[in-house]
Amino acid sequence: MPLALTVRTGALAGRTFTFDHAMISVGRTPGADLQFDAQQDIDVSGKHAEIVVIGSRVVMRDLGSTNGTWINGARLESDSEIYDGDVIAFGEHGPQVMVSQTGRMRTGDAAPRASAPATRVSSSARAPSGAMSPPSAPVVPAPVAPAPAAPAPVVPSPKVTPGHAPRSTQMRIDAAVEKSTKKLQYTIVGVATVLGLFAVGAYAYGKKQSDDAIRALQAQVDSTRAVYASVIADAKGKAMGLDTVLSRIQRENERLREQLGQGGDGAHVEELKRQLEDSRRRGQLVMDAAKVDFSVINEKSGKAVALLIVEMPDGSRSAATGFCVNEKGVLVTNRHAVRDAAMNSPTRIAVLFNETVGWQPAHLVRTGDGDDDLAVLQMDRPGPYPVVAGIANAGDSTKVGQPVALIGFPLGTDAAQEGTGTKIRASASLGVGTVSKTLERLTQIDAFATHGSSGSPVFDARGFVVGVVYGGPTEAAGRIVYAVPAARLNAELAK
Repeated sequence: MPLALTVRTGALAGRTFTFDHAMISVGRTPGADLQFDAQQDIDVSGKHAEIVVIGSRVVMRDLGSTNGTWINGARLESDSEIYDGDVIAFGEHGPQVMVSQTGRMRTGDAAPRASAPATRVSSSARAPSGAMSPPSAPVVPAPVAPAPAAPAPVVPSPKVTPGHAPRSTQMRIDAAVEKSTKKLQYTIVGVATVLGLFAVGAYAYGKKQSDDAIRALQAQVDSTRAVYASVIADAKGKAMGLDTVLSRIQRENERLREQLGQGGDGAHVEELKRQLEDSRRRGQLVMDAAKVDFSVINEKSGKAVALLIVEMPDGSRSAATGFCVNEKGVLVTNRHAVRDAAMNSPTRIAVLFNETVGWQPAHLVRTGDGDDDLAVLQMDRPGPYPVVAGIANAGDSTKVGQPVALIGFPLGTDAAQEGTGTKIRASASLGVGTVSKTLERLTQIDAFATHGSSGSPVFDARGFVVGVVYGGPTEAAGRIVYAVPAARLNAELAK
């Protein structure tokens, strides 16, 4: 059952997030599953806490946060189970969330419990026996006059064979029944013994099989531990989020290994095996992504990516990302980045190319029709301008599991940049992920994106654009990204 967390206070108040995986990280860092606002929810630490689902238990764990984690008004001192209706505060005065869909209600005291809850013992009083009915009065039969005795029949004496006692018919029947019953008893005892030995053997064999399966799965976790550690160390600093994702998968594997150590029946082992296989598959995708030299992609196309500031007729401003597709200054971004709800055009567009310090003007040429969230811009000043290495052809199909890179400006000007105010040097973020779904008009990517990422180009391992980021489901907290496929982009540029 998915765990639901409804935010009651803070920047995300009123929103409900659901999670169906076993470990949920909480904090302000971009890699958190439940990510609070970096500017407003300041009581929340970068890596504040995590929620771990262990079988039917849901456990809250503080990660050494600055302001602590509070459950129902009590500060969390150690791991504690949480239940439906519990209110969790990240910092005593920080944002609060309400827990639901754990399938369990807290009984008794609302204070948090330790990670190993005391065993509850139910006592029940034996019901009083019913009142005994008084004995009924004895029935005394009426006297009956004796009948006259009938003359006894004359029975001939049985013939007796010398040396043998006489046996009646009933005696012979009793002897035959006793002999037959003993045979049946012997048969039943024999069958029961065989069945008992078979059951013991089957249990021993099944337990051995289960123990062997558990040891094999534990060995699988152990063998990947060193590999993950090496990849995580190598990935740090190369691309945003890669080491964070793999670290979370590694923690998930450690949790599954701990559960395997507790043993269980065949069905339990099979479920743990399924979860481990799913974790292994996701880890392999991330490690495949780590093998791609994303720095080469950044060197080829990074300077063609630009930070956009769009001003609308009502004076409102927003940040987005765009990228240049030819030296004359044709840029691509999202339609929703350059038009408001009433489809008004912007009054001004300022462009700051990656690794530069000078803002330049541009104007809107056209926006895509239908479901394609695309827009084409034109730089006002003559080129040449830096361009991306290329756009994938229609025949270059994007495959599920394929590693990709995103270059853009998540958080817009709120992200760390060199300089202050309008005098900043643009520095794009390089993120990585894997393709998790492909449709005719949508490519789904497991990566990180947030406001400001709209219009970011998605690159394959060759450095070619295979999509344009335009959003993602709200409940995914920026961890699932939607992109317009390259085929739709080519169709728009051909107009």
